[in-house]
Amino acid sequence: ALGIFCLAYGAYIMGVIFILFGCLAAFVFYRLRHLIPFAALLLKTSVDLATRYWGSFIVGAVTLLLLFGFFAAWSLACIPVMGALEGSNGATIGSYFILFVLVFILFWAIQTGANVVHVTASGVVATWYFVGEQRMPKTAVPANLKRSLTTSFGSI
Repeated sequence: ALGIFCLAYGAYIMGVIFILFGCLAAFVFYRLRHLIPFAALLLKTSVDLATRYWGSFIVGAVTLLLLFGFFAAWSLACIPVMGALEGSNGATIGSYFILFVLVFILFWAIQTGANVVHVTASGVVATWYFVGEQRMPKTAVPANLKRSLTTSFGSI
């Protein structure tokens, strides 16, 4: 629909690109539609495990609070740098470098926090998959959180 809209308003190149991507999406859906029941089963299993071992939600909430505190501290660290960039003395290359490092640190912290939560939740599902329903430990979430913060932290 967006491709036709673009064609109607004279944006021919964008219209053709959107139509090609629309056709590609329809083709992929047509070829993979037989996998939808399998994907639904995986989603149902994941939701069942997440609600049964709800500690993953707590790990996510605590990580979110920690990242919020980190962002507040990061914002305070940016104030002098932004002041130097907007000052009348003119910005130096050092100010831009410090700003670049600060943005990199922010990106790294957000990605690390999200990946710790992801590895913890994935570890719970992997534990369930490999040990089975009957032998699933009650401490699956804390054990996988520990694993994500120690053994797997280098990969995160």
